[in-house]
Amino acid sequence: MIDQALEHLRSGGVIAYPTETFYGLGVDIFNSSALDRLKALKGREALKPFPVLLDDVKTLSRIGVEPPPQAEIFIRHFWPGPLTIVMHAPNLPLALANEGQGVGFRISEHPIATQLVSRFGSPITTTSANLSGAPPARSETEIRACFSQNEVFLVPGGELSPDTLPSTVIEFVSQEKWVIHREGAISSHTLHALL
Repeated sequence: MIDQALEHLRSGGVIAYPTETFYGLGVDIFNSSALDRLKALKGREALKPFPVLLDDVKTLSRIGVEPPPQAEIFIRHFWPGPLTIVMHAPNLPLALANEGQGVGFRISEHPIATQLVSRFGSPITTTSANLSGAPPARSETEIRACFSQNEVFLVPGGELSPDTLPSTVIEFVSQEKWVIHREGAISSHTLHALL
């Protein structure tokens, strides 16, 4: 099943895969046609960026991203896990970035998600598997209610917990300053207490 998913990624297709929070939709972040296809599939706003799934922290340096010192502290404590960190990434496609060239990065603790991106050898998107504005999918049934087999290749991962919160999203707006965009599985208290 993983081999077939990798073939879809390499050919510009969209895959759905489980993470520790919800199912995600993945495409090759360096394939502009695949990014356009994903945006159209979700009915996504033109300027809303896609977060990126990594398999290893070392990948950041390979794609030209230098985490601020405080970001490195969060990375050591919460990756892999449900924390998305938005950092300056001027070398990545515009479809992934916000107005300030910030891109959201995450490493999942789910073994299937990690295996996928590791074997693919390059980062993939990790946007929630749903139509824009709809609840994120927690099961294969919910994914198939939104997307056909021709649209999305599904990597089975069973039914995910109904109690799971989304990843917490923070952004480093400078080397020293960071803000919370979404409080999820990791609380703001936990983040501030760490520093």
